[in-house]
Amino acid sequence: MYFNRVVLLLLFVTWLLVSVVDVHASSYRDLLLQFGGVLGGKVTVFNDKEVDSVLQVINDCLKEAPRYSIVLHGNGSLVVPQLTRFNKMHHLVTMDNLHPLVVLYKDKRSHLTRANLILSIAYIASVSWSRQSANEVYDHHFVISFDTRLKRYHTFSHTYSALSLSLDENIFSSDVLSMCSLFQPFPFTKVGVAAAAEPLVANVKLLSYNVWNTNKLDGETYDDRMDRMGKLLSNSGADIIALQEVRYDNTMASNHGNSQISCLQSYLQEYQYVFQPAMSYGIKGYVRVEEGVALLSKYPIISHDYILLYRNGYNYDDDYHQRICLHVEVAVPVIRRLHVFVTHLSLNAVSRLRSVVEIWKFMSRHEGNKVLMGDMNTEPHSHTIRFLKGSLTVDGVYTENLRDVWDYTHNVKNSSGLTFSTLEDQLTKRIDYIFTYLLPGNSVQLVGLLDDNLRQSQATSDHIGVSAQLKLTG
Repeated sequence: MYFNRVVLLLLFVTWLLVSVVDVHASSYRDLLLQFGGVLGGKVTVFNDKEVDSVLQVINDCLKEAPRYSIVLHGNGSLVVPQLTRFNKMHHLVTMDNLHPLVVLYKDKRSHLTRANLILSIAYIASVSWSRQSANEVYDHHFVISFDTRLKRYHTFSHTYSALSLSLDENIFSSDVLSMCSLFQPFPFTKVGVAAAAEPLVANVKLLSYNVWNTNKLDGETYDDRMDRMGKLLSNSGADIIALQEVRYDNTMASNHGNSQISCLQSYLQEYQYVFQPAMSYGIKGYVRVEEGVALLSKYPIISHDYILLYRNGYNYDDDYHQRICLHVEVAVPVIRRLHVFVTHLSLNAVSRLRSVVEIWKFMSRHEGNKVLMGDMNTEPHSHTIRFLKGSLTVDGVYTENLRDVWDYTHNVKNSSGLTFSTLEDQLTKRIDYIFTYLLPGNSVQLVGLLDDNLRQSQATSDHIGVSAQLKLTG
């Protein structure tokens, strides 16, 4: 009986929302699981109206972007950039992570038609400018999500960089900036008396923070909590911020809108950002709720990708949520490239251990300096953390040179590094971590906690953040 009611509800919803179904279900050749509950199908057909709509969203983002990252006319108006990439993907509902959900709906002639249910449409777009006089190219990259129910566009990712064609390097993060009056350099200093041959030093502050999705406490609104959190993150002084439990929720009645990353980025307007959903929470009355991880950076984001992590199908109750590991390549001063990995591990112990093995293999694909940040949902004595620290081998795999930054601490007041839970009288667990893989000449200088000391009914999140400052010299 319950199953029949669900089917009838789906039929009714899809009949009302004809515009969100795809009658060309068979046209998808390569459907791939994008995240839990959502398959992606590339679409090669689009019209001028949707291109114009996406370009309008891009134009609005560019108006808020730092002036050094865009090209302006002499009167201060924006030079219209060239559209260099425009890809489109339908995000289709799947109940088994293998096949798209097929529904029936009545068309305009009252004929029953089989179709796939489109949850959202993702647009991957890039625009660029070329400055012939300076031999430079400026690129901005976007991932824009169209909510098929609300008929609204939301920017999930906005990254940008500038390339000096003559030097073949990212000029936003190089010492070339210090000699270029057009740009403001990112912070770094030379050691000793200034001389071209002397080494550069960059201090980069990292922060990992679980935002507790869209929960709200008794006696206050979600907007109140987001306002506290936005100010807390803005005042943290962090250069690279990794966030977990970030949500898009089209049921939210909030002044901050439906997209949590957009809300928090409004407090951090100098930061580039990437939000990657890990799990869709289904279609209860055709609700779109997606949760994942995000990264914000003061430094240029060169690229980003992610992997889906192991999910223990035999323990559905504590492993319902699909988990991912987001990889973001950041252009930082001195070392040029920093690979940042962000994750939020499963509640299931088997999945956690399998996941960190997958994450280490993912990290090992990339050379150079790396950091892993996130909510690991487990404490330091666990097999998961022991594997990451190199004291446990799993299926012949072991980590090397990966260090928990808390091992560097000697004079931190809360030397235990507890981060959970602020909803209780006392913090009792350390489940949030930053791990570093640093090449010789680079080190961890400072480690601490981001704690506003608000607890229980006044808590900003159920976690506090963990931070570390890197000293990069080469």
